[in-house]
Amino acid sequence: MKHLRLSILSCLLLFAGLSVHAQGYYYIFQTGTVAPYEYNEADDAYDIMSSGNDQMSAQQQMPFTWSFYGIPVSQYFVSDNGYITFTNPPGSSDPNNIAIPDGAAPTNAIFAFWDDLDYGSFGKVRAWDQGVAPNRIHCVQWSNMTRSGTTSTLTFTLRIHESGHFDIIHDHSAGNSVLNTNGTVGAQDATGNNAMMIGNAFFAFPDITTDNTDDAVYVVDFGTQYQRDLTVLTTDIKPATAAGSYNVSGRVKNLGSMQITNFDINFQVDNGPVQSDGASTLTLVQNGGEFTYFHLNQVDFPNSGTFYNVKIWASNLNGQVDQNPANDTLTLEVITVLGINAPKKVVIEEFTATWCGACPTALEYMDTCYANFPGQVIGIATHAGGSSFEYTQNTDDLFDFYKVGGIPDGVVDRAGQPFGAAPNVYPTAWPTFVAARLNEPCPVAVEVYNTYDPGTRVCSGQVVMRFSDYALGDMRAILFVTEDGLPGNQAGLGPYTFDHILRMMPMGEFGTPGTIPAFVNPDEVYVENFSFTIPNGVDINNINLVGAVNKWDIDSRKHEILNAGEFTLDNGVSAQSPTSESRSLGILPNPVQNMGAIKIDFAKPADARFSLFNAVGQEIRVIKEGKFTRGTHHVYFDASQLPAGIYYINVSSDQGNFTEKVVVQ
Repeated sequence: MKHLRLSILSCLLLFAGLSVHAQGYYYIFQTGTVAPYEYNEADDAYDIMSSGNDQMSAQQQMPFTWSFYGIPVSQYFVSDNGYITFTNPPGSSDPNNIAIPDGAAPTNAIFAFWDDLDYGSFGKVRAWDQGVAPNRIHCVQWSNMTRSGTTSTLTFTLRIHESGHFDIIHDHSAGNSVLNTNGTVGAQDATGNNAMMIGNAFFAFPDITTDNTDDAVYVVDFGTQYQRDLTVLTTDIKPATAAGSYNVSGRVKNLGSMQITNFDINFQVDNGPVQSDGASTLTLVQNGGEFTYFHLNQVDFPNSGTFYNVKIWASNLNGQVDQNPANDTLTLEVITVLGINAPKKVVIEEFTATWCGACPTALEYMDTCYANFPGQVIGIATHAGGSSFEYTQNTDDLFDFYKVGGIPDGVVDRAGQPFGAAPNVYPTAWPTFVAARLNEPCPVAVEVYNTYDPGTRVCSGQVVMRFSDYALGDMRAILFVTEDGLPGNQAGLGPYTFDHILRMMPMGEFGTPGTIPAFVNPDEVYVENFSFTIPNGVDINNINLVGAVNKWDIDSRKHEILNAGEFTLDNGVSAQSPTSESRSLGILPNPVQNMGAIKIDFAKPADARFSLFNAVGQEIRVIKEGKFTRGTHHVYFDASQLPAGIYYINVSSDQGNFTEKVVVQ
């Protein structure tokens, strides 16, 4: 067996695992969350307790009935010492944590972090609800609590999911004595005989910053945990990639209760031979440990414009079968593209509010992105409920879909982060993600044209999408209508003039299917119409139209904006029409080895002839001739059989002649 080269990216699970038993709770560990688990005023958060010591709250109500150890529950009581119980407690809150299961500990309880805690100067216990049925989440947070006798602060959150599981998030901590905390984390049934405990009763609260990327998250589910259960999370192979050979790498995650010391990684293209590679003497820890796999062999995609089906799976765990084959295999469909990209612009959707004292961070980093990437960034500010500029079309659609648990937050091109993480990106990381997105393939250019009726204040027009390369998926046109120059007050900043405020999305937050087919060939153009009314009192000179092509997926980690364009609203004096200012000829790529593209803009419909000449002016071939519509076109030519040297592309039409030199390597 060939040796599998593995590098450890994350092996953060430091705690002993769980015993395997039927129908009990077990956890999977992960680092980082989709957004800071701070409450959002739009979620109607409410304080439960903020004073006293060793107290239990009054009975609290969940918005749904939930099952805990198979028993329906809908009310609970909160302890200021870091746990909740679904049973009416006999007295005060117990500050003396012990190992579970134990009948002396609180029963019918979830322990987010059971320890002797006080409120200190700013501590409180609060709750809020997120989402809509049947995917609601009830959150209970112990915010800025202090360990008794110290000034060290802890913030941690319990989230109960209507769908059945719960998770415990250790959000952030501060103070030198935090690591000396001795908490209990887990769950115990009503009898005190069955429990799940993470680590032990001397669990140290981790040293965590306020940035959500290093949060410690324990996703807890009810059922039977397999001992050997390895899943392939991701691959670095892109769904749209140029023809060629590529490394097979990505991430695997151990969902089982047993440490994995050796396994095989396998891949197969279409119905071809299975390529297997293996590794041994490694340490893939249980309950969520992750590694990077790197297969010894490369995957080959020889032909452009071709679909390939790729399967990647793990097997032979510790020399035995994976006990849960249902989640073994990662499958993807790959289309090999020509590599001809349109100019790329990145959309940053900022989730913010004027009442948010932390949101000037988003304003700062949006300005940083504009400065670092001039002409390549389009900012859109979506304001939460209660803000002076609340997005009123349906704020919950965007905030719920991206699971915005706190602001400021944002998404960059709506694209999932590496290794299958959610698309949410905290403002401090926006510049890094913009740089990464600018290097992604961009198969489409987006233009917006409109007419405006000043009498009715109706704006109507088209989003025009011109594809320069192959593309596939559920691609949809979307339109953001934004407004600049709005005066207001920003908490933490004072008086401020706000720009790129999202006002409406006439095509819906995610667009509608049907205009663009699931598979697009190069040089195809699609148009979708829109119409909306600008409210009275809005200065039309401050309105911008941002058109985009959104690649939709119900999983927020798997969709993205392919490209976008930002245009000012036509003032109604002269109707705007989709004509191009440039008629220049371009060759992409240049030099060329295999397939190349001739890019040209026609200001009006044209009869044109595309020809290839050698260095001494002899016509070698006619590449294409015929009628062409107004707008940008890409005409493709095969240079793979041409001797290396200098050639010329000539385009002759009733609008003139254009010639461009091309180098064949």
